Amino acid sequence: NVVSTDGSKIRAAASKKQIYNQDRLEREMAAVEKILQEAEEIDALEDEQDRGSTDDKLPEHLQDTKERKARLQQIAKQLALRDAKYVVGSEPESRVMETADGIRPAYNLQASVDAQSQVIVAMDLTQAVNDYGALPAMSDEVERVTGMSADTMLVDGGYVDEETLSWTEECNSDVLMPVAQHWRESRRDDLFANRCFLLDDERDVLICPAGRELTFRGEYRTDSGGYRRYQASGCRSCSFYSQCVSNSLGGRRISVSIVEPQRVKMREKLKSAHAK
Repeated sequence: NVVSTDGSKIRAAASKKQIYNQDRLEREMAAVEKILQEAEEIDALEDEQDRGSTDDKLPEHLQDTKERKARLQQIAKQLALRDAKYVVGSEPESRVMETADGIRPAYNLQASVDAQSQVIVAMDLTQAVNDYGALPAMSDEVERVTGMSADTMLVDGGYVDEETLSWTEECNSDVLMPVAQHWRESRRDDLFANRCFLLDDERDVLICPAGRELTFRGEYRTDSGGYRRYQASGCRSCSFYSQCVSNSLGGRRISVSIVEPQRVKMREKLKSAHAK
């Protein structure tokens, strides 16, 4: 009972010509305002010339322009409410995504497939531009549809985030997902790479390759998740100082993901023949 889950970008009905950002919105609104302003000036001049006219019907081209302005105002509200960079004017429920055909209005179709039969056993259409955080909901959907949980769930690295890694510790399935190292760290292969500093859980310190301790200094968050910062003192007296320390603070600093234990556990799990 092995289930693989992945997302596919499904193109929306709307054309990419319907994609608006703040710059385009302002340009088109300025053009509409200019047309309406010119029309008002012409109307005022014609009124002076023809006081006896009783034809108050708005010209068709101005009706279209006012409709255009109202539509642009609606798009502006959608941009503000969503706090988004882009909005699809004619299909606001879609999202601007990178697809095989380039940037397009699209949806993210999540599908879970039984590995043996190749039958889709769960699916969901989402507005998420990536797959982060989608796995727990898809696992629940597999159980809802089939009445049982998968023995093993397979996903690619696009599903790896802080919440999902924590969830793998308590879910009913054995989850296998590749956990990549930070690109800077992956390029280091010397003795003083971050992965060579060992965590002592009981004392909450990191032990460097030279035996010195880096003490816990606090937590912080970035767009990629939460981190715990450790820093050493007295590093200048170490014979490996020039090889290890690259900052100007005099001591080596290392940031460790708050889900690093789960990341390490997943990497170790993937080394087994079964996981491969």
